Amino acid sequence: MDHNPKALEGILEFCDQLRTLTEKRSSKHATESKTLEESRAKELRTKALEDLPSFGSSNGVENLEILELLVLALLFHRRTIGSMESLRGGEIVGLVHSAGLPRTKTIEALGKSAGLRKNRWISSGTVSSGLDPLEQVFAATPKGLALFLPPNPSVDEAEPEPGPYANEEAFLWDLYRWRNLCLQRAEALFDAAGENSELSNRGARADKAARDAWLRSRKRLGLTPGAREFAIERFRRKYRLGEDDLLVVLHLLFSELIEVEPFLPALECLRVVTSTRNELIRRRHSLSEGSRLRESDIVMVRNHDYGKDRAVLFGLSDWATEQILAGVDGPPRLRQGELDEFLSSEG
Repeated sequence: MDHNPKALEGILEFCDQLRTLTEKRSSKHATESKTLEESRAKELRTKALEDLPSFGSSNGVENLEILELLVLALLFHRRTIGSMESLRGGEIVGLVHSAGLPRTKTIEALGKSAGLRKNRWISSGTVSSGLDPLEQVFAATPKGLALFLPPNPSVDEAEPEPGPYANEEAFLWDLYRWRNLCLQRAEALFDAAGENSELSNRGARADKAARDAWLRSRKRLGLTPGAREFAIERFRRKYRLGEDDLLVVLHLLFSELIEVEPFLPALECLRVVTSTRNELIRRRHSLSEGSRLRESDIVMVRNHDYGKDRAVLFGLSDWATEQILAGVDGPPRLRQGELDEFLSSEG
């Protein structure tokens, strides 16, 4: 079974309830809500104990028992609530007992010769009183914690180190990919049908993908001999274009040449360069009249008849297009599969 975040969340919630229930049982001032806590723990217990074995089997571990996996889950849960402190054996025994499992079995499982310690699933400290394992302190080892974490990609699956560009056209194609990722980020951030929390998560993932693509392209450019003389790089330096201005230029360029859309709403361009919803509001003037792209006439403005500065259409001036593409024979050549993939992502 693959790593299952939903199952893990259920197990962690069960651990939350066990801790609350155990604390209330040991309190001199136990409240009436203890019954509710017991009821909630009982609801979570069956599903949590059913799901626990999958975290062993998915990692190739078949010989850990439910009780042992629960001990590891409790120690993992300790980390998820921000505590780096170990748990005493007596605490673990109490927590596992709140889950309905025998205390004597837990004491055995924490013993020196038991599998958890012998096979280094957990580590133990030292105690002067000799009351091992009740006064011993325990923590999960990296091996034990890894049972509940998503697998790390292997070296073979990792993205290869970027190399230099073969030519200027390859660089333009990489910029096209970056621009498309920024479009996907805008779609994730401003999807009217999404919930706020969902939009925030999707937007953050899309923003990271776009940011990684930009940094990767700059790294490849730095490895490419003669890259400073690429036409688009000369154009960027000549007009002192920052990352966002360059993105607007590329968005207009590829929209015209590939998607046959020579003019786009100014507000769409603003969305493409925005990495968060709040940023859209703060940067609403960045493409207004007097901005670098409009002042230099790199961007053409159309339909300026409504008396609203942002209710206009932008297009890339022909002279700017020619300067940007001066280093290639034509627009970036797209394989049909790559073009189909991009067009399908718009739907």
